[in-house]
Amino acid sequence: MIPETYVFCPRCAARVDTGRVQIGGMLSCHFCGHEFQVARGRSSNGGAGQGGDKKTPPPEPKTTASHSDLWADKAIGPAPPPGLLLAGVFGFPLRLNNLLQTLSIAAAATVLLLAVRTTLWCAAADAVEDDQYHRVLLWNGLLFAIPLGLFASLLCGHLASAFGLTVLHETSHGADSIESWPRVLLLEDIGAAVYVAFALLLAALPGILTADVWQRFGVPEAWAILGPIPICFPPLLFSMLEGKSPLSPFSPRVWMSILRGWRVWTLFYILSVAAVGATTAALIFISRHDGAIVGVAASGLGAAFVWMVYFRLLGRLAWYCSGRWKKMHDFAE
Repeated sequence: MIPETYVFCPRCAARVDTGRVQIGGMLSCHFCGHEFQVARGRSSNGGAGQGGDKKTPPPEPKTTASHSDLWADKAIGPAPPPGLLLAGVFGFPLRLNNLLQTLSIAAAATVLLLAVRTTLWCAAADAVEDDQYHRVLLWNGLLFAIPLGLFASLLCGHLASAFGLTVLHETSHGADSIESWPRVLLLEDIGAAVYVAFALLLAALPGILTADVWQRFGVPEAWAILGPIPICFPPLLFSMLEGKSPLSPFSPRVWMSILRGWRVWTLFYILSVAAVGATTAALIFISRHDGAIVGVAASGLGAAFVWMVYFRLLGRLAWYCSGRWKKMHDFAE
Protein backbone atom coordinates (compact mmCIF):
# COMPACT_ATOMS: atom_id res chain seq x y z
CA MET A 1 0.00 0.00 0.00
CA ILE A 2 1.01 3.59 -0.52
CA PRO A 3 2.45 5.29 2.58
CA GLU A 4 0.89 8.67 3.22
CA THR A 5 3.45 11.45 3.33
CA TYR A 6 1.01 14.32 3.61
CA VAL A 7 -1.75 15.81 5.75
CA PHE A 8 -4.55 18.26 5.07
CA CYS A 9 -4.79 21.82 6.29
CA PRO A 10 -7.57 22.07 8.92
CA ARG A 11 -8.49 25.53 7.64
CA CYS A 12 -8.70 25.19 3.83
CA ALA A 13 -8.36 21.38 3.34
CA ALA A 14 -5.37 21.84 1.03
CA ARG A 15 -2.88 18.98 0.76
CA VAL A 16 0.40 19.64 2.63
CA ASP A 17 3.40 17.33 2.19
CA THR A 18 5.01 16.41 5.51
CA GLY A 19 8.48 15.68 4.13
CA ARG A 20 10.78 14.88 7.07
CA VAL A 21 8.60 16.57 9.70
CA GLN A 22 7.96 14.17 12.58
CA ILE A 23 4.75 13.69 14.56
CA GLY A 24 4.24 16.73 16.76
CA GLY A 25 6.17 19.02 14.43
CA MET A 26 4.78 22.19 12.91
CA LEU A 27 3.73 22.55 9.27
CA SER A 28 2.68 25.59 7.27
CA CYS A 29 0.01 25.41 4.57
CA HIS A 30 1.40 26.65 1.24
CA PHE A 31 -2.08 27.75 0.18
CA CYS A 32 -3.44 29.77 3.10
CA GLY A 33 -0.34 30.11 5.30
CA HIS A 34 -2.01 28.47 8.32
CA GLU A 35 0.39 26.77 10.74
CA PHE A 36 -0.68 23.57 12.48
CA GLN A 37 0.79 20.58 14.28
CA VAL A 38 1.19 17.11 12.76
CA ALA A 39 -1.20 14.90 14.70
CA ARG A 40 -0.59 11.38 15.92
CA GLY A 41 -2.14 8.57 13.92
CA ARG A 42 -2.15 10.60 10.71
CA SER A 43 -1.04 7.62 8.61
CA SER A 44 -3.55 5.05 7.47
CA ASN A 45 -3.40 1.71 5.75
CA GLY A 46 -5.75 2.73 2.98
CA GLY A 47 -4.75 1.93 -0.55
CA ALA A 48 -5.22 3.99 -3.68
CA GLY A 49 -8.61 5.57 -3.33
CA GLN A 50 -9.67 3.18 -0.57
CA GLY A 51 -10.86 3.89 2.95
CA GLY A 52 -8.41 3.73 5.82
CA ASP A 53 -8.83 2.02 9.17
CA LYS A 54 -10.87 3.78 11.84
CA LYS A 55 -8.79 5.67 14.38
CA THR A 56 -9.50 7.45 17.62
CA PRO A 57 -9.37 11.18 16.86
CA PRO A 58 -6.53 13.07 18.55
CA PRO A 59 -7.26 15.93 20.93
CA GLU A 60 -6.11 18.56 18.43
CA PRO A 61 -7.99 19.20 15.17
CA LYS A 62 -7.79 16.23 12.86
CA THR A 63 -5.55 17.04 9.91
CA THR A 64 -6.13 14.01 7.71
CA ALA A 65 -9.08 13.51 5.41
CA SER A 66 -10.75 10.15 5.20
CA HIS A 67 -10.04 8.33 1.95
CA SER A 68 -13.63 7.10 1.80
CA ASP A 69 -14.90 10.69 1.98
CA LEU A 70 -14.50 11.22 -1.75
CA TRP A 71 -17.95 12.57 -2.48
CA ALA A 72 -19.93 15.55 -1.28
CA ASP A 73 -23.34 14.91 0.28
CA LYS A 74 -24.80 18.18 -1.02
CA ALA A 75 -25.08 19.86 -4.38
CA ILE A 76 -21.60 20.65 -5.62
CA GLY A 77 -22.29 23.93 -7.38
CA PRO A 78 -21.00 25.30 -10.67
CA ALA A 79 -18.51 23.32 -12.69
CA PRO A 80 -14.88 24.42 -12.51
CA PRO A 81 -13.36 26.02 -15.60
CA PRO A 82 -12.07 23.47 -18.14
CA GLY A 83 -8.57 24.81 -17.68
CA LEU A 84 -8.59 23.61 -14.06
CA LEU A 85 -9.35 20.02 -15.05
CA LEU A 86 -6.85 20.11 -17.91
CA ALA A 87 -4.01 21.92 -16.14
CA GLY A 88 -0.91 19.75 -16.53
CA VAL A 89 -2.93 16.67 -17.52
CA PHE A 90 -1.39 15.92 -20.91
CA GLY A 91 2.15 16.61 -19.76
CA PHE A 92 1.72 14.53 -16.60
CA PRO A 93 2.85 11.14 -18.07
CA LEU A 94 6.01 12.75 -19.48
CA ARG A 95 7.26 14.36 -16.26
CA LEU A 96 10.58 13.00 -15.07
CA ASN A 97 9.17 11.59 -11.82
CA ASN A 98 6.37 9.84 -13.78
CA LEU A 99 8.25 8.84 -16.93
CA LEU A 100 9.54 5.52 -15.57
CA GLN A 101 6.02 4.39 -14.69
CA THR A 102 4.68 5.46 -18.10
CA LEU A 103 7.46 3.62 -19.93
CA SER A 104 6.93 0.51 -17.78
CA ILE A 105 3.28 0.33 -18.81
CA ALA A 106 4.27 1.05 -22.41
CA ALA A 107 6.84 -1.76 -22.46
CA ALA A 108 4.39 -4.30 -21.03
CA ALA A 109 1.66 -3.18 -23.44
CA THR A 110 4.04 -3.40 -26.41
CA VAL A 111 5.06 -6.97 -25.53
CA LEU A 112 1.39 -7.90 -25.11
CA LEU A 113 0.41 -6.44 -28.49
CA LEU A 114 3.39 -8.08 -30.17
CA ALA A 115 2.46 -11.47 -28.69
CA VAL A 116 -1.17 -11.10 -29.79
CA ARG A 117 -0.16 -10.08 -33.30
CA THR A 118 2.31 -12.98 -33.55
CA THR A 119 -0.32 -15.45 -32.35
CA LEU A 120 -2.88 -14.26 -34.90
CA TRP A 121 -0.35 -14.30 -37.74
CA CYS A 122 0.92 -17.80 -36.92
CA ALA A 123 -2.62 -19.17 -36.61
CA ALA A 124 -3.68 -17.65 -39.94
CA ALA A 125 -0.54 -18.79 -41.77
CA ASP A 126 -0.82 -22.31 -40.38
CA ALA A 127 -4.26 -22.68 -42.00
CA VAL A 128 -2.87 -22.15 -45.53
CA GLU A 129 0.70 -23.45 -45.23
CA ASP A 130 1.34 -26.81 -46.93
CA ASP A 131 5.04 -27.29 -46.24
CA GLN A 132 5.63 -29.44 -43.17
CA TYR A 133 8.80 -27.55 -42.16
CA HIS A 134 7.03 -24.19 -42.15
CA ARG A 135 4.10 -25.62 -40.22
CA VAL A 136 6.48 -26.78 -37.47
CA LEU A 137 7.98 -23.28 -37.28
CA LEU A 138 4.51 -21.75 -37.03
CA TRP A 139 3.54 -24.12 -34.24
CA ASN A 140 6.72 -23.26 -32.36
CA GLY A 141 5.84 -19.60 -32.82
CA LEU A 142 2.41 -20.23 -31.30
CA LEU A 143 3.91 -22.14 -28.36
CA PHE A 144 6.17 -19.15 -27.66
CA ALA A 145 3.68 -16.33 -28.31
CA ILE A 146 0.74 -17.64 -26.26
CA PRO A 147 2.59 -17.98 -22.89
CA LEU A 148 4.36 -14.69 -23.56
CA GLY A 149 1.02 -13.00 -24.15
CA LEU A 150 -0.46 -14.44 -20.95
CA PHE A 151 2.53 -13.28 -18.89
CA ALA A 152 2.52 -9.83 -20.54
CA SER A 153 -1.22 -9.44 -19.92
CA LEU A 154 -0.80 -10.16 -16.20
CA LEU A 155 2.17 -7.82 -15.94
CA CYS A 156 0.46 -5.07 -17.92
CA GLY A 157 -2.70 -5.37 -15.82
CA HIS A 158 -0.73 -5.17 -12.57
CA LEU A 159 1.33 -2.15 -13.65
CA ALA A 160 -1.57 -0.26 -15.22
CA SER A 161 -3.90 -0.83 -12.26
CA ALA A 162 -1.37 -0.06 -9.52
CA PHE A 163 -0.04 3.09 -11.19
CA GLY A 164 -3.47 4.21 -12.42
CA LEU A 165 -5.13 4.02 -9.01
CA THR A 166 -2.12 5.72 -7.43
CA VAL A 167 -2.56 8.64 -9.83
CA LEU A 168 -6.29 8.72 -9.08
CA HIS A 169 -5.76 8.61 -5.31
CA GLU A 170 -3.10 11.31 -5.17
CA THR A 171 -4.85 13.61 -7.65
CA SER A 172 -8.19 13.28 -5.84
CA HIS A 173 -6.50 14.77 -2.76
CA GLY A 174 -5.16 17.76 -4.65
CA ALA A 175 -1.63 16.51 -5.30
CA ASP A 176 0.16 18.09 -8.25
CA SER A 177 2.82 15.37 -8.35
CA ILE A 178 3.16 11.79 -7.14
CA GLU A 179 5.58 11.60 -4.23
CA SER A 180 5.45 7.84 -3.62
CA TRP A 181 4.78 5.12 -6.20
CA PRO A 182 3.92 1.52 -5.25
CA ARG A 183 6.80 -0.95 -5.44
CA VAL A 184 5.29 -3.15 -8.12
CA LEU A 185 8.19 -5.62 -8.13
CA LEU A 186 7.26 -6.43 -4.52
CA LEU A 187 3.63 -6.82 -5.66
CA GLU A 188 2.44 -3.77 -3.72
CA ASP A 189 -1.12 -2.76 -4.64
CA ILE A 190 -1.61 -5.99 -6.56
CA GLY A 191 -5.25 -5.90 -5.46
CA ALA A 192 -5.77 -2.76 -7.55
CA ALA A 193 -6.10 -4.98 -10.63
CA VAL A 194 -9.20 -6.59 -9.11
CA TYR A 195 -10.94 -3.22 -8.81
CA VAL A 196 -10.11 -2.21 -12.37
CA ALA A 197 -10.96 -5.63 -13.84
CA PHE A 198 -14.32 -5.86 -12.06
CA ALA A 199 -15.21 -2.30 -13.08
CA LEU A 200 -14.37 -3.05 -16.73
CA LEU A 201 -16.38 -6.29 -16.72
CA LEU A 202 -19.44 -4.66 -15.18
CA ALA A 203 -19.13 -1.70 -17.54
CA ALA A 204 -19.20 -4.07 -20.52
CA LEU A 205 -22.20 -6.01 -19.17
CA PRO A 206 -24.90 -3.64 -20.55
CA GLY A 207 -23.36 -3.89 -24.00
CA ILE A 208 -23.17 -7.68 -23.81
CA LEU A 209 -26.82 -7.94 -22.78
CA THR A 210 -28.07 -5.56 -25.48
CA ALA A 211 -25.70 -6.53 -28.32
CA ASP A 212 -28.41 -8.47 -30.18
CA VAL A 213 -30.76 -5.50 -30.03
CA TRP A 214 -28.16 -3.10 -31.41
CA GLN A 215 -27.25 -5.50 -34.20
CA ARG A 216 -30.80 -5.19 -35.54
CA PHE A 217 -30.07 -1.49 -36.12
CA GLY A 218 -26.85 -2.27 -37.96
CA VAL A 219 -24.48 -1.60 -35.05
CA PRO A 220 -21.51 -4.03 -35.04
CA GLU A 221 -21.34 -6.34 -32.04
CA ALA A 222 -17.92 -5.04 -30.97
CA TRP A 223 -19.16 -1.43 -30.92
CA ALA A 224 -22.28 -2.47 -29.00
CA ILE A 225 -20.18 -4.14 -26.30
CA LEU A 226 -17.46 -1.48 -26.06
CA GLY A 227 -19.81 1.51 -26.27
CA PRO A 228 -21.09 1.52 -22.65
CA ILE A 229 -17.62 1.02 -21.11
CA PRO A 230 -16.45 4.69 -21.23
CA ILE A 231 -19.76 5.78 -19.68
CA CYS A 232 -20.18 3.14 -16.97
CA PHE A 233 -16.56 2.55 -15.95
CA PRO A 234 -15.92 5.77 -13.92
CA PRO A 235 -18.94 5.58 -11.56
CA LEU A 236 -18.48 1.83 -11.11
CA LEU A 237 -14.80 2.21 -10.21
CA PHE A 238 -15.52 5.14 -7.88
CA SER A 239 -18.27 3.14 -6.16
CA MET A 240 -15.96 0.18 -5.58
CA LEU A 241 -13.26 2.42 -4.14
CA GLU A 242 -15.83 4.25 -2.01
CA GLY A 243 -17.17 0.95 -0.67
CA LYS A 244 -13.65 -0.48 -0.26
CA SER A 245 -14.68 -3.62 -2.12
CA PRO A 246 -14.85 -4.65 -5.81
CA LEU A 247 -18.18 -6.28 -4.93
CA SER A 248 -19.77 -2.90 -4.09
CA PRO A 249 -20.38 -1.30 -7.51
CA PHE A 250 -23.30 0.90 -6.45
CA SER A 251 -22.54 3.72 -4.04
CA PRO A 252 -25.49 6.14 -3.68
CA ARG A 253 -23.15 9.08 -3.06
CA VAL A 254 -21.19 8.39 -6.24
CA TRP A 255 -24.19 7.87 -8.49
CA MET A 256 -25.99 10.90 -7.01
CA SER A 257 -22.91 13.00 -7.76
CA ILE A 258 -23.67 12.50 -11.46
CA LEU A 259 -26.89 14.47 -10.93
CA ARG A 260 -25.45 17.00 -8.49
CA GLY A 261 -22.33 17.64 -10.54
CA TRP A 262 -23.63 16.83 -14.01
CA ARG A 263 -21.71 19.73 -15.54
CA VAL A 264 -18.31 18.47 -14.46
CA TRP A 265 -19.24 14.87 -15.32
CA THR A 266 -20.24 15.98 -18.81
CA LEU A 267 -17.00 17.92 -19.14
CA PHE A 268 -15.03 14.87 -18.00
CA TYR A 269 -16.71 12.61 -20.54
CA ILE A 270 -16.06 15.07 -23.36
CA LEU A 271 -12.39 15.49 -22.45
CA SER A 272 -11.72 11.78 -21.90
CA VAL A 273 -13.47 10.66 -25.10
CA ALA A 274 -11.65 13.36 -27.08
CA ALA A 275 -8.26 12.31 -25.68
CA VAL A 276 -8.84 8.60 -26.31
CA GLY A 277 -10.35 9.19 -29.76
CA ALA A 278 -7.56 11.48 -30.94
CA THR A 279 -4.87 9.08 -29.75
CA THR A 280 -6.60 6.09 -31.34
CA ALA A 281 -6.95 7.88 -34.67
CA ALA A 282 -3.26 8.82 -34.61
CA LEU A 283 -2.22 5.24 -33.82
CA ILE A 284 -4.36 3.83 -36.65
CA PHE A 285 -2.78 6.30 -39.06
CA ILE A 286 0.74 5.34 -37.91
CA SER A 287 0.00 1.61 -38.15
CA ARG A 288 -1.28 1.89 -41.71
CA HIS A 289 1.54 4.07 -43.01
CA ASP A 290 4.62 2.91 -41.07
CA GLY A 291 4.15 -0.84 -40.85
CA ALA A 292 3.23 -3.38 -38.20
CA ILE A 293 6.34 -3.15 -36.00
CA VAL A 294 6.22 0.64 -35.74
CA GLY A 295 2.47 0.43 -35.21
CA VAL A 296 2.84 -2.01 -32.30
CA ALA A 297 5.52 0.12 -30.61
CA ALA A 298 3.50 3.31 -31.11
CA SER A 299 0.35 1.60 -29.83
CA GLY A 300 2.11 0.54 -26.63
CA LEU A 301 3.38 4.06 -25.98
CA GLY A 302 0.03 5.60 -26.90
CA ALA A 303 -1.90 3.22 -24.64
CA ALA A 304 0.35 4.03 -21.67
CA PHE A 305 0.07 7.77 -22.32
CA VAL A 306 -3.73 7.70 -22.59
CA TRP A 307 -4.03 5.49 -19.50
CA MET A 308 -2.09 7.92 -17.31
CA VAL A 309 -3.97 10.92 -18.72
CA TYR A 310 -7.32 9.19 -18.18
CA PHE A 311 -6.65 8.42 -14.53
CA ARG A 312 -5.34 11.94 -14.01
CA LEU A 313 -8.70 13.20 -15.28
CA LEU A 314 -10.50 10.70 -13.02
CA GLY A 315 -8.55 12.07 -10.07
CA ARG A 316 -9.48 15.64 -10.96
CA LEU A 317 -13.13 14.57 -11.20
CA ALA A 318 -12.97 12.95 -7.75
CA TRP A 319 -11.17 16.01 -6.35
CA TYR A 320 -14.01 18.21 -7.53
CA CYS A 321 -16.84 15.89 -6.47
CA SER A 322 -15.32 15.50 -2.99
CA GLY A 323 -15.87 19.21 -2.39
CA ARG A 324 -12.18 19.88 -1.75
CA TRP A 325 -11.92 22.07 -4.82
CA LYS A 326 -14.89 24.13 -3.60
CA LYS A 327 -13.33 24.58 -0.15
CA MET A 328 -10.10 25.87 -1.65
CA HIS A 329 -11.97 28.01 -4.18
CA ASP A 330 -14.20 29.58 -1.50
CA PHE A 331 -11.20 30.27 0.72
CA ALA A 332 -9.33 31.94 -2.14
CA GLU A 333 -12.27 34.23 -2.74
